[in-house]
Amino acid sequence: EGKKKAEAQLLSLTATMEEELLVENMLKAQGYKDVIIFTKEGQASVVVQAVKLNEEQFLQIAETVSNATGVRMENIAVLEHGSIPGKE
Repeated sequence: EGKKKAEAQLLSLTATMEEELLVENMLKAQGYKDVIIFTKEGQASVVVQAVKLNEEQFLQIAETVSNATGVRMENIAVLEHGSIPGKE
């Protein structure tokens, strides 16, 4: 039983990682240079390389994340990062 539980956890983790990678690539395709997303228990945090996002950009990011992950938009945090070390 312990082995089955571990296998189920591994499959769940792999699915989450694939979903996060998909969303990162979708946002990069929309023009955001560097993107990192973390999802857990119905919440998502997104960090994008941007000095200042306007409301339209924020909503576009949140909508993309919501549509791809099923996380409700009010549970999505979008954070701006002016520069990412080593990527300048």
